[in-house]
Amino acid sequence: MIIALIKKRLNRFKLSDVVSNAVIFVVLNICVYITSITMPVSQLFRLYGNGSYNPFRLWLFLIGMSFAYVLKILKALQEKITEKMASVLSIIGSIYVCLCLILSVVSSHQILSKFDASYTDYLVGWEHPILITYMASLVIVVLCLLSEQNIVKRFLGNPVFNMIGNVSFSMYLLHFIFIIYFAMLSTYRLIIVVYAISLALSLAIYTYVEKPLINKTKELLH
Repeated sequence: MIIALIKKRLNRFKLSDVVSNAVIFVVLNICVYITSITMPVSQLFRLYGNGSYNPFRLWLFLIGMSFAYVLKILKALQEKITEKMASVLSIIGSIYVCLCLILSVVSSHQILSKFDASYTDYLVGWEHPILITYMASLVIVVLCLLSEQNIVKRFLGNPVFNMIGNVSFSMYLLHFIFIIYFAMLSTYRLIIVVYAISLALSLAIYTYVEKPLINKTKELLH
């Protein structure tokens, strides 16, 4: 609703879509800054989970929303760049996506602790959530802009990864339970066992619960 009101105000100035979307991006990121500072110190915006109360991380959702407008801006500008420039940007974007995927693995505390023991239990995603969210949001934007023939997009868009993406939310909700239950296992065995069980159960939930509900909802809406 707030975004709709901002758009209505901006329409009065007859700004281009690129400028309007850029303004909304800036506004959303100002909100990211404000909420990331104020909400953690407020007792009103706390959710109970994993045995303690934690702040509702609204700012992470706002980052995702803001990059939806980055995508709109870049799609509008895409028509104005030359084929050669598009090719160069495609290469840069592909390299960025690959680097982020590699970093998501090598930045795990299991690997970092091999080089420096002080990184044991150091979870990069939790230590730097805003930075990670910006990086991940940009990865999604880049993937949306890459052509269907791009080798990185084709690799990440294969049926196996698509299937894991479809069940990823259920896996996220379930894996905490199994981490606690199989805590006695070594780190790597724990990862394999928890991932396998979470994936199997999530596939069942998606196939027999989520997908039928989604299809039924679509039928009702039409």
